[in-house]
Amino acid sequence: MNDLYLKARPLMRPLDVVAFAGPASNPLSCAIEALAGKYSHVAVVREPWLHATDTDVTIFESTIEAGPSGKTINGAQTNPLGKRLGEYPAGSRADLYRLTAEARARVNYYNGLEAFYALCGSQEDRVRYDIGALFRFLLPDIVVARWEPHTLTAQVCSVCVSACLEAARATIGVTAWRMTPLDDVSLPIFEAPMRIL
Repeated sequence: MNDLYLKARPLMRPLDVVAFAGPASNPLSCAIEALAGKYSHVAVVREPWLHATDTDVTIFESTIEAGPSGKTINGAQTNPLGKRLGEYPAGSRADLYRLTAEARARVNYYNGLEAFYALCGSQEDRVRYDIGALFRFLLPDIVVARWEPHTLTAQVCSVCVSACLEAARATIGVTAWRMTPLDDVSLPIFEAPMRIL
């Protein structure tokens, strides 16, 4: 694990957001960053690092990844953050966006963590990654511009993160299906970013 991550890991709390950029060798990442902003992927912290057991931080994300058995996992899933950062090649970047004290107080006041964990549980292994929505974000003039889905049975990473923040009441009034990774981390509920890769 890299030193930037190891330094930041004890500070991470549920609902903090990790934004990923790169690598330059990945054409899809480059296209997302060129058309939708600085980042190509976002995930939300699900469980913090546990010092006593040295259990890694886990993130909740919507993505398509090879699982431990080599089988591809498509959609909402929980992954160890240290492992995910280690999978990104040189030239990549990841930033941690921590909730402000005000946003965290709102989450606590409304028992938002309970709603967040319920949402994670209801989506994990059930909600697929929405490739069609990815193309609606990337090519809004060619594909019908960002329409609201009738169900949330499939979603891109930024919609997953927005839905988590909204369920926990960290933010209110966000239209999740319209959010890009950069939109998520630009919400006025985060402290200045901290580089972790």
